[in-house]
Amino acid sequence: LSGSVEICTTYKGSQVMLARLGEGAIFGELALFNSMPRSASAVTVAGCRLRVIDKGEMDARVDGLDSFSRHWVSYLISRITDLSGRVAESGTGGRP
Repeated sequence: LSGSVEICTTYKGSQVMLARLGEGAIFGELALFNSMPRSASAVTVAGCRLRVIDKGEMDARVDGLDSFSRHWVSYLISRITDLSGRVAESGTGGRP
């Protein structure tokens, strides 16, 4: 809800900052939908106040959606997961 967080990963033995997120940003969302290993870490940079949403709460929110919206969320998660996996497998770390 407030503060600053850096999203980092290790690429070819070096720490790489993928993003710096500020107030209102969301991170770690894919972990709520699949059991794949984390691809990055979140590190607080400035004093943070966070809102944690666990899998049970997210499941309840998604279950409350109409069937089209539930399907759309599922489709988007599968696309993001697939593309993230392809980037990881390419060995480029998302770089051309």
